[in-house]
Amino acid sequence: MSDQGPPLHSPASAGDDVRADDDPAAEALPRGDGAPGAPGDPESSFEAPDAQPFDVPGGAEPPRATPDAAADIPEAPESALVSPPLVPPGSSLCMLVAALVLIASLVGKLLAPALPGVRAHFERWISLTETTAAVTSQGALVAGAVATGILLITTLRISSLSVFHRLTTAVLGAGVLTVLASAYQYRIRAESLLLVAIATSLLGVWASHRAAENPQTRGAALVVLAASLSSIIQVVGRALAGYASDNALPSLFDGARSLATLGLAVDVLALTIACLWLALPSPRRGAVPLALAALAATVVILASLSGSKPDASLFEVISSRVTAQLATHPAPWLPGALRAWVVLFGFGVVGAVLLSPGWRRLTAVVIALALLARGAADTPIYALSLLLAALLAPLAALMRGGHQADEVPVSRAPNSLPPAPGADAVR
Repeated sequence: MSDQGPPLHSPASAGDDVRADDDPAAEALPRGDGAPGAPGDPESSFEAPDAQPFDVPGGAEPPRATPDAAADIPEAPESALVSPPLVPPGSSLCMLVAALVLIASLVGKLLAPALPGVRAHFERWISLTETTAAVTSQGALVAGAVATGILLITTLRISSLSVFHRLTTAVLGAGVLTVLASAYQYRIRAESLLLVAIATSLLGVWASHRAAENPQTRGAALVVLAASLSSIIQVVGRALAGYASDNALPSLFDGARSLATLGLAVDVLALTIACLWLALPSPRRGAVPLALAALAATVVILASLSGSKPDASLFEVISSRVTAQLATHPAPWLPGALRAWVVLFGFGVVGAVLLSPGWRRLTAVVIALALLARGAADTPIYALSLLLAALLAPLAALMRGGHQADEVPVSRAPNSLPPAPGADAVR
């Protein structure tokens, strides 16, 4: 029997044990010292006669070693910068600001003014609500000022944005922040707050145009636009009402009330867009928090109608005082209870938006900040909220898919999928 054995393609080798040295690819690999085939080894002259490729049943091509796919990917130079970042710096701080502003609004704007005088021995609760309102409002101002500085620096460093956008944002944002920073020491003059409200609203209008270019952030852009327009309309209406009252101009005061009514209609539009944004991915899941918010607002309004009766309960008295705090000057050409319901329902929508899933959280923060500031940009804390929404919206539009990607590593981030039909308008 020959030492060479049957050829590799011979049928006789089908039942033999497969060894590592029977692999044709193994013959091309270098062997270590002392192994058969090494230089100086007697068996190094072994050679299969008429060696042919390994036969594969069915005539298919034999498997070949494929090069690593990663080897074909060119390495990025060390000087390359990621522009824009997947998550803007300060976005988590903006979410904290939105939560603090919401708590400060509920406690400081509604509950704290309604408690004094409702019942004896209520001083502890009054002190607790006043302390909570002061801490949350001051914390929101401090955190908002820091977040504003971070977002301004980030905006200036991103080359994807136009030079005009970066310069306009830097000038208006820095000017508004400078005025709002003085709220820590003394009361800001009404003229300065009017200029702050107009500048912040104009910045929001411009930022909404930039954010609307991405379909995934178009819903947030529409909410920012509606909140900015509502702020301009209602701030101008309040200024006209004050001027008309000082100079006894009833016709001008009626015009101011018409502006207040128009601003309330824009507020309803902003809330409608936010509700559609919540209900888009899962209508059933989004309807639950919206139904709870509507139910809570309705219960408070119905209880407030009986708050002036002699036998009114404590909840009815507090509800009546809460709705009285929501009255505005000038009053719109609508029932006061309707406007109070819209405001209360808006707070519930903000809470539902902030509880959105993580993959939508970046857009949710923009919507929440804008909803909190609608129609009230002449108040420092709400002007800062609208300013943060205007700064964060264009950055969110530059993110992959328009949502937060902090849970997905950059090297493994999936490609953006096309949005579902009809989802462009509210995502």
